Amino acid sequence: MIGSDASGIEIKGAPNQPNHQVLMDHEIPIIEFAANLDQLRKERFTLFVLALAVEGLDSCPVRLIAVEEE
Repeated sequence: MIGSDASGIEIKGAPNQPNHQVLMDHEIPIIEFAANLDQLRKERFTLFVLALAVEGLDSCPVRLIAVEEE
């Protein structure tokens, strides 16, 4: 999986979203627009990605939950 707090992982103006295509061809999930990353206190944490179970979609909103160990 690759994740970013940015609006995307593409090179601006690149046709056909080549970065998305390479990752999807290799079944690597993509997370964009991750929020509140500045609230994490540690570099390592467990991340839960809660997606909607909707058939026929290639993307959907998710809820990200980061759990830091004490």
